[in-house]
Amino acid sequence: MSDVVSIEKLMEVIERDIVNPYMYTILKSIYSGETFEIMFSKKEGWQIRNKEEEEWTGFRIETALNKLNDRKLDVLSFHKDVYEKVIMKALYHRINYESLEELLGKEELDRANEGMQEFKNSLKTILGTLLDDDEKQEEKPKFKVITDE
Repeated sequence: MSDVVSIEKLMEVIERDIVNPYMYTILKSIYSGETFEIMFSKKEGWQIRNKEEEEWTGFRIETALNKLNDRKLDVLSFHKDVYEKVIMKALYHRINYESLEELLGKEELDRANEGMQEFKNSLKTILGTLLDDDEKQEEKPKFKVITDE
C-alpha cells in the first residue's frame, strides 16, 4: 500500500460497489486464536461472528475498529484484506469499462458520462433548493412579548 487509506474509506468503497456489493473475510484473534468471519452485503450490511457461532452481529463503519478491537482481532490484516479487495474491484471495473469502450466506443461513453454529470448537478441543485426551503420553514416567527403594565 503506497499511501495509507483509512479502513473506513476502503469499507465505503465496498458499500458503494453496485456491481458486486459483497465482501467476506476471515480473521483470527491475536490472543486466543479464535476465528471470526466478517461479511458485507447490501441486504445485511457489515456483520461479524465467531466462526463457532451461528448468529451474526451487525456493525457500522464508524464502529468497525471498536468491534475488531473488542474481539482482539488483527486490524492490520483486516485493513490489508479490504485494501486488496478494493484493488481487485477497481481492476475488474477497469477491465469492464475497457471492454464497454471497445464495444460502444469512447465517444458514446463520454456522452453518457457528461449526461450523468448533468443529472448529478441537477440533483444537487434540487436538493439544495429543498434544503433551503426546509430551513426557511423551520425558522420560527419572532414574536414580541407584550405585557400589561
